[in-house]
Amino acid sequence: MNAPTGAPTGAPKLHDCRDAVTGVLEALAAGNQDVVAVVNDAVGSSKSTGFRDKFPARLINVGIAEQNLVGVAAGLSNSGKIPFVCAVAPFLTGRALKQNRAETASSRTNVRLCGISSGMV
Repeated sequence: MNAPTGAPTGAPKLHDCRDAVTGVLEALAAGNQDVVAVVNDAVGSSKSTGFRDKFPARLINVGIAEQNLVGVAAGLSNSGKIPFVCAVAPFLTGRALKQNRAETASSRTNVRLCGISSGMV
């Protein structure tokens, strides 16, 4: 018996959530110069390359440093920017939990956390 190939007839079209997030982020950035993206060495996997190409001065790559990622975003927020943090969800929520609580939530900063690639939960 041969395995079926391709999507079954009538199957819904699948969408990559990363495309939706980066598309909206690019649209927001086009209309507001204060919108910045902060990533943790995940420009490719977060599909932020389009944002980087359109707004190179507004993409901040902190490297593999999730705690610093959130701290940098909080500082940007305190200086009037609107940072969108894009990182792999388990790292953003697990590795940077203290910073999320202390530097964004308790301080009431205007930081947007965008967790990607969460896997099966």
